[in-house]
Amino acid sequence: MSAPHYFLSHLKSLSDAEKKTFLKHYERLGNSHDKAVKCKDEALQALPSPKRLDLFGVAESALTLMKHCMPKLCELVEPGLTSRVEMVNEMLHMYPTLSGAFVGSGQPNSVHGVDTELLYTFAQHYLWSVAPGHVIQTTDALEEMLANVDIRSGIPASYFRPPYPAIYIKFGTAPSSICAPLLHAESGEHLVEGCYILTTQSYVGSDREARLSGLPIGSVCRTFDVSIYGSAIGKANILDDLFVHTICHVPDENQPIGEIIDMWLENARKEYNDSMHNAHAFRPVLEHVAKILFYMGSRDARMRDLTPETNLTKSVQGLKSPSKIEKAKRKASKVFDHILVGPESLAVRSVNHGGSGDSRSVSTHWRRGHYRDQPHGPNNKERKLVFIEPILVRADLGGNAPVKDYDVM
Repeated sequence: MSAPHYFLSHLKSLSDAEKKTFLKHYERLGNSHDKAVKCKDEALQALPSPKRLDLFGVAESALTLMKHCMPKLCELVEPGLTSRVEMVNEMLHMYPTLSGAFVGSGQPNSVHGVDTELLYTFAQHYLWSVAPGHVIQTTDALEEMLANVDIRSGIPASYFRPPYPAIYIKFGTAPSSICAPLLHAESGEHLVEGCYILTTQSYVGSDREARLSGLPIGSVCRTFDVSIYGSAIGKANILDDLFVHTICHVPDENQPIGEIIDMWLENARKEYNDSMHNAHAFRPVLEHVAKILFYMGSRDARMRDLTPETNLTKSVQGLKSPSKIEKAKRKASKVFDHILVGPESLAVRSVNHGGSGDSRSVSTHWRRGHYRDQPHGPNNKERKLVFIEPILVRADLGGNAPVKDYDVM
């Protein structure tokens, strides 16, 4: 297999042995990608992004290529300390011809002056692998509950803590309606299905980072590398996805998370001159992620570790029949290990307004829930997050209660 023309400069810099190794791994990546784009199985298309990328070895072949072609960069990566932005910066600095080849003929962007989306994808694969990453899926009942919960009531950012350095949150069993679809000029509308969150301790090392974070150069703070993924309506194959990504800094752990989101959006708007693609998705998705993480940190959160993929994979080891082995592998390909978060069903606690003789008419509606940073312990010096669940008022009347979208400041 010959490499595209934009790899010629890189290939000229290699010895014959290095060239042979590179082409072998490049061909493997190309073959896995070709198999993935031919897959139109709807059951596989509905799997979370990390699982879809594992199915035909797309992520694995990208990792192998990176390890063989960018070994010095891979040695520098420290899980929880290295961000995707730092990885891409080092790619461009340490391996300019190879990075330039992967950039290819892409269009310029506002960060590096070239189309670096593929480099960011490689970096995400690598960081997800070395962390390692964990998949979290919310139940549909929790999604409905959180649609009626407010977070913008002074809850500090210190509670915004993913349980692992690298997670992917799948929002329920179907694409989410928490924000308008992501838009792409060629593939059209993409419904948000989930997001990757990579947590790091980052060093503010440039003027640009200082402007985005609101911190002086030399500061160190927690950052969240967020990639929002959307599946195309009428998905053509398992890779028919669109993502938008950003880095969100936490300048002060005691600052309310809502204020931090507001600050980041305003700083990003100024930095990119309102040119961020699909910027409409960031606020609702970040706030939704905050609701999920706050829920997971609350006392009454319901969570279960489910390992159907691991169980099926182990069962293959005891099989001898080729047909049974193949059948078990097919079953394993359609399930995934994950942490299931939220109740299986919505236990509606109905509240009825007025007693006998009360002439007031109150329609069915949600009394919105919220989170409370509650003092407790000796002299109330300790704090804990309490989840006040939403309540359905006048459920006895039947019908669906409208979901209102407003904030409690």
